[in-house]
Amino acid sequence: MQAFHKAIKDYNIVGIFYGHTHARSVFQWDGRSTKDNAGIRVFNTDNASHFASDAQAFFYVESRGGKLLVREYQTKDRWQTGFWTPMSWSA
Repeated sequence: MQAFHKAIKDYNIVGIFYGHTHARSVFQWDGRSTKDNAGIRVFNTDNASHFASDAQAFFYVESRGGKLLVREYQTKDRWQTGFWTPMSWSA
């Protein structure tokens, strides 16, 4: 993990996205700790496309005019209905 961070830290990386860990987690990563206040923003989605669960979510990402907006869209009833969560992140 530290070698990966060293390889990308000098580039303009605005976010790393990954998922399938069954829990939303958004944090900044300095190559060592996930509890840092500086570093690359990391987005882990919550149960995206995990159809065995009623509750699922995915991130909506928009890049416009040099700005990045990330929002979360969620369901609690297997996509019978959906809604935007109150969380959003921008860079």
